[in-house]
Amino acid sequence: MAGREYVGIVLRQVQALNGTRMITMLTEDGGKISAGTKISEGSKKASALAIRPFALSRFMITERGGFLNIGSSEALDAHYGIGENVDRYMDASFVLEFTDKLLPEGLCDTEVFTLLKSYLEIAERRKRDFRLLTISYMVQLFMLEGIFPEPENFSDDELLKDLDFDIFKVIIFLMENSLEKLEKLSLDDKKSGKVFRLLRKYANVHLDIGPLKSDVLMQI
Repeated sequence: MAGREYVGIVLRQVQALNGTRMITMLTEDGGKISAGTKISEGSKKASALAIRPFALSRFMITERGGFLNIGSSEALDAHYGIGENVDRYMDASFVLEFTDKLLPEGLCDTEVFTLLKSYLEIAERRKRDFRLLTISYMVQLFMLEGIFPEPENFSDDELLKDLDFDIFKVIIFLMENSLEKLEKLSLDDKKSGKVFRLLRKYANVHLDIGPLKSDVLMQI
């Protein structure tokens, strides 16, 4: 059966029935896709690396009976470094879960794929202050999805209209600068914590993204 090749970032995997795992990935040209596989994450085969969260992988996906199946997989970048630092791992795990909750299945959004790919690459290189990278990703994601107002319209939003000046400046800076430009910058924990909590509340109110599993790990 002919299939289609995708390059995607694994957002999550869930154990299903009969040894099947459901892999949810954000693909470059097909949006968010969920597909089943019999590949075991614990396998020593190279294909097992491709289905682990954070991995950038190439998948061959076929459809049978209305269900998508992964026929073969190849890890292009397993992002091993994500797991080498606890703080890095916690922030990156939040980013995957948050992205998964925000995006609907199948809606193609190459810009979001590129943004997430950049986030993982920079996070893996970064030595500290992973929270700044995370809040920058959230701001950029909101802007790409058209769900964040322009600064001149902040006064129309209940959550943004009374920001203290320092937090306002941080958010404007994040809106105006790409992830790459922040790679060597840092922000003190108090400010990054305030911005993170604000963005998280914004997502809850405006996008109905309620409690996430990774929220517990993100408390400051």
